[in-house]
Amino acid sequence: MNKKKLLTGTITAVALSTLLVGGVTVFAANNTDAGASEEVYEEECYYEEEIDYGTLNEDEINRLNAIYDRMNAIYDEVYGEDEELTDEEFNARFARFEEEYNNLDNEALDLEIKAGWYGDLNKEEINRLYDIYDRMDAMIEEAIALETRAGFLEE
Repeated sequence: MNKKKLLTGTITAVALSTLLVGGVTVFAANNTDAGASEEVYEEECYYEEEIDYGTLNEDEINRLNAIYDRMNAIYDEVYGEDEELTDEEFNARFARFEEEYNNLDNEALDLEIKAGWYGDLNKEEINRLYDIYDRMDAMIEEAIALETRAGFLEE
Protein backbone atom coordinates (compact mmCIF):
# COMPACT_ATOMS: atom_id res chain seq x y z
CA MET A 1 0.00 0.00 0.00
CA ASN A 2 1.13 3.48 -0.69
CA LYS A 3 0.39 5.25 2.58
CA LYS A 4 0.85 8.65 1.01
CA LYS A 5 -2.71 8.19 -0.21
CA LEU A 6 -3.76 8.40 3.42
CA LEU A 7 -2.21 11.85 3.56
CA THR A 8 -4.19 13.22 0.62
CA GLY A 9 -7.80 13.47 -0.42
CA THR A 10 -10.79 14.96 1.24
CA ILE A 11 -11.23 15.35 4.96
CA THR A 12 -13.84 12.61 4.94
CA ALA A 13 -11.61 10.12 3.14
CA VAL A 14 -8.68 10.86 5.42
CA ALA A 15 -10.83 10.65 8.51
CA LEU A 16 -12.24 7.29 7.48
CA SER A 17 -8.80 5.96 6.61
CA THR A 18 -7.44 7.15 9.91
CA LEU A 19 -10.25 5.50 11.81
CA LEU A 20 -9.91 2.25 9.92
CA VAL A 21 -6.16 1.91 9.60
CA GLY A 22 -4.90 3.92 12.55
CA GLY A 23 -7.69 2.88 14.84
CA VAL A 24 -7.15 -0.81 14.22
CA THR A 25 -3.40 -0.53 14.66
CA VAL A 26 -3.59 1.66 17.77
CA PHE A 27 -6.30 -0.53 19.26
CA ALA A 28 -4.20 -3.64 18.69
CA ALA A 29 -1.05 -1.94 19.93
CA ASN A 30 -2.72 -0.80 23.12
CA ASN A 31 -4.42 -4.14 23.68
CA THR A 32 -7.29 -2.16 25.19
CA ASP A 33 -10.24 -3.96 26.71
CA ALA A 34 -13.17 -3.64 24.29
CA GLY A 35 -15.46 -2.86 27.22
CA ALA A 36 -13.38 0.12 28.38
CA SER A 37 -14.92 3.55 28.22
CA GLU A 38 -14.09 5.73 25.21
CA GLU A 39 -12.49 8.34 27.48
CA VAL A 40 -10.05 5.81 28.95
CA TYR A 41 -9.27 4.44 25.49
CA GLU A 42 -8.49 7.91 24.13
CA GLU A 43 -6.18 8.70 27.03
CA GLU A 44 -4.25 5.44 26.63
CA CYS A 45 -3.60 6.02 22.93
CA TYR A 46 -1.22 8.85 23.66
CA TYR A 47 1.08 7.22 26.18
CA GLU A 48 3.99 5.31 24.70
CA GLU A 49 4.48 3.29 27.87
CA GLU A 50 0.97 1.89 27.41
CA ILE A 51 1.72 0.47 23.97
CA ASP A 52 2.09 -3.30 23.87
CA TYR A 53 5.17 -3.91 21.74
CA GLY A 54 4.82 -7.67 22.00
CA THR A 55 8.13 -9.44 21.51
CA LEU A 56 10.06 -6.43 20.25
CA ASN A 57 13.29 -5.80 22.13
CA GLU A 58 14.34 -2.31 23.25
CA ASP A 59 16.40 -1.66 20.11
CA GLU A 60 13.47 -2.66 17.88
CA ILE A 61 11.07 -0.45 19.86
CA ASN A 62 13.46 2.48 19.53
CA ARG A 63 13.86 1.82 15.80
CA LEU A 64 10.10 1.64 15.26
CA ASN A 65 9.56 4.92 17.08
CA ALA A 66 12.44 6.52 15.14
CA ILE A 67 10.78 5.37 11.90
CA TYR A 68 7.49 6.96 12.96
CA ASP A 69 9.30 10.18 13.88
CA ARG A 70 11.00 10.35 10.47
CA MET A 71 7.75 9.59 8.63
CA ASN A 72 6.06 12.41 10.56
CA ALA A 73 8.97 14.73 9.75
CA ILE A 74 8.54 13.91 6.05
CA TYR A 75 4.83 14.65 6.33
CA ASP A 76 5.58 17.98 8.03
CA GLU A 77 8.17 18.91 5.42
CA VAL A 78 5.85 18.06 2.53
CA TYR A 79 3.00 20.11 3.96
CA GLY A 80 5.04 22.82 5.64
CA GLU A 81 2.85 25.76 6.58
CA ASP A 82 0.40 25.01 3.73
CA GLU A 83 -2.05 22.41 5.03
CA GLU A 84 -4.22 22.42 1.92
CA LEU A 85 -2.42 20.97 -1.09
CA THR A 86 -3.90 19.67 -4.29
CA ASP A 87 -2.97 16.10 -5.24
CA GLU A 88 -0.59 17.50 -7.83
CA GLU A 89 1.12 19.78 -5.31
CA PHE A 90 1.38 16.98 -2.79
CA ASN A 91 2.81 14.53 -5.33
CA ALA A 92 5.39 17.08 -6.51
CA ARG A 93 6.57 17.78 -2.97
CA PHE A 94 6.44 14.14 -1.88
CA ALA A 95 8.35 12.78 -4.88
CA ARG A 96 11.77 13.47 -3.38
CA PHE A 97 10.82 11.56 -0.20
CA GLU A 98 8.83 8.71 -1.76
CA GLU A 99 11.56 6.06 -1.86
CA GLU A 100 12.72 6.81 1.68
CA TYR A 101 9.14 6.90 2.97
CA ASN A 102 8.24 3.60 1.32
CA ASN A 103 11.38 1.93 2.73
CA LEU A 104 10.58 3.24 6.21
CA ASP A 105 6.98 2.12 5.86
CA ASN A 106 8.07 -1.38 4.86
CA GLU A 107 10.52 -1.62 7.77
CA ALA A 108 7.87 -0.37 10.20
CA LEU A 109 5.41 -2.97 8.91
CA ASP A 110 7.90 -5.77 9.59
CA LEU A 111 8.32 -4.52 13.17
CA GLU A 112 4.57 -4.04 13.64
CA ILE A 113 4.00 -7.63 12.50
CA LYS A 114 6.66 -8.87 14.92
CA ALA A 115 4.99 -6.85 17.71
CA GLY A 116 1.77 -8.74 16.97
CA TRP A 117 -0.26 -5.69 15.98
CA TYR A 118 -1.88 -7.48 13.05
CA GLY A 119 -2.90 -10.64 14.86
CA ASP A 120 -2.47 -13.70 12.68
CA LEU A 121 -2.28 -11.81 9.37
CA ASN A 122 0.87 -12.28 7.32
CA LYS A 123 2.46 -9.50 5.28
CA GLU A 124 0.61 -10.49 2.10
CA GLU A 125 -2.74 -10.39 3.90
CA ILE A 126 -1.91 -7.03 5.49
CA ASN A 127 -1.04 -5.59 2.09
CA ARG A 128 -4.35 -6.94 0.76
CA LEU A 129 -6.12 -5.22 3.65
CA TYR A 130 -4.41 -1.91 2.84
CA ASP A 131 -5.36 -2.35 -0.83
CA ILE A 132 -8.98 -2.66 0.31
CA TYR A 133 -8.61 0.56 2.31
CA ASP A 134 -7.21 2.27 -0.80
CA ARG A 135 -10.21 1.11 -2.85
CA MET A 136 -12.52 2.36 -0.10
CA ASP A 137 -10.79 5.76 -0.21
CA ALA A 138 -11.29 5.93 -3.97
CA MET A 139 -14.96 4.99 -3.60
CA ILE A 140 -15.48 7.66 -0.92
CA GLU A 141 -13.82 10.31 -3.08
CA GLU A 142 -16.04 9.32 -6.02
CA ALA A 143 -19.15 9.40 -3.82
CA ILE A 144 -18.23 12.84 -2.47
CA ALA A 145 -17.72 14.18 -6.00
CA LEU A 146 -21.11 12.88 -7.07
CA GLU A 147 -22.80 14.13 -3.89
CA THR A 148 -21.27 17.56 -4.47
CA ARG A 149 -22.51 17.62 -8.08
CA ALA A 150 -25.97 16.53 -6.87
CA GLY A 151 -26.02 19.43 -4.43
CA PHE A 152 -25.93 17.28 -1.30
CA LEU A 153 -22.62 18.85 -0.22
CA GLU A 154 -21.31 22.35 -0.50
CA GLU A 155 -18.25 22.87 -2.66
